[in-house]
Amino acid sequence: MSERDKLVPVTPQLMAATLVPVAADHFKQLHDKLEHFLQSTDDAHWTAVLQELFRVHFCLASFHVCSCFENDDERQNLYGFRMLEFLRHYPENHSEIVKNAFTDWQSVENAVSCYIHNRLTEAEQQGIEHFRGLTGDVDRSHLSRLCEKVCVRIAGRLNISAGDPAAMFVLMVNAGALIAAAKLFKGLKPVLTDEEMQAYTAQNSSFIRRTFQRLFQ
Repeated sequence: MSERDKLVPVTPQLMAATLVPVAADHFKQLHDKLEHFLQSTDDAHWTAVLQELFRVHFCLASFHVCSCFENDDERQNLYGFRMLEFLRHYPENHSEIVKNAFTDWQSVENAVSCYIHNRLTEAEQQGIEHFRGLTGDVDRSHLSRLCEKVCVRIAGRLNISAGDPAAMFVLMVNAGALIAAAKLFKGLKPVLTDEEMQAYTAQNSSFIRRTFQRLFQ
């Protein structure tokens, strides 16, 4: 049996449902480590961090989906669209915070632009240099670069400055949580039914391309 045959098949809906608790656990680790340093931080800032982490893990899952459907744009587009569709109508308890993270389309586009396309502001680029300097890390892997960008955005939302002792905890928690999430996603095999593909090509392919593909171009 090949390594690929050992992967657990998952629909777009299940992939999306999986990333939500993964992101929530990432947030809990971050909150537990930082609340001592950030006792005056209000709930609105923490909510913004949690919603950003939902989008981070959507992007991380999307990287995995694209690697599994390499050179198959239709499957990449449809799978990603179905994931977003599920997240924007998230059915579980306390779901509003998840829905709001993905119904704010500008924030989704902004996250994809940063985490997937590496389109950074000058301030974000400077922040990355700072976090890179904390460890002297020369690892230029995809996951390492993603971690740097997440650190900059989370630090910005929590008003953590470059010289703040809390910055090292941001780096440590994000690195560990993203490595664990990437390992989890790597064990999953994205699948689409023939019926879904037929519906995609026959009925709504142009709509999906307009609403989803442009995110990833």
